[in-house]
Amino acid sequence: RQCQAKPIHWLQKDIRSYKVAARIDELSERVKDRAEHVFDITADRILQELASVGFANLRDFFQLDGNGAPQLALDRAARHQWAGLAKVTVEETRTSKRAELKLLDKKGALIEHGKHAGLCYRKQETDVEKLLRAQIEAAADDFDTHVNRLLEGEAKRAQTEGKCIESRREN
Repeated sequence: RQCQAKPIHWLQKDIRSYKVAARIDELSERVKDRAEHVFDITADRILQELASVGFANLRDFFQLDGNGAPQLALDRAARHQWAGLAKVTVEETRTSKRAELKLLDKKGALIEHGKHAGLCYRKQETDVEKLLRAQIEAAADDFDTHVNRLLEGEAKRAQTEGKCIESRREN
């Protein structure tokens, strides 16, 4: 009978998590490739659209007449300026023209654009949090080293004695 060492339960769980994460990464990359090649969705286009919404200005759709009164001039706006509009309503009567223009969420678009550019506030880790994180990481490294040494020692002993290592399974 051949010796077959069984992995410890937590190691199996860790390997499964790694495989799941690797599969998620693979599928995410496939979706990204499809979005770029089939639908022409790229990071640059997304940022450009966020900028169009974030920097939209109602003045782009009006011009001032000789008396300084705003006059609707939708034909003046470029395509990218239209991207910032959520609603356009124009009502004409015999004597007047009424227009309602509503912009999309400028603040949200600017925040998203700012996050990408690294301009938005991010919580800074305090010195105590940094120290604790370093201590936890060092302890985890020490633990991993210790467990690996134990596993290597048991595997060597099993090979020399011709016995199988049976690990305890957690319930």
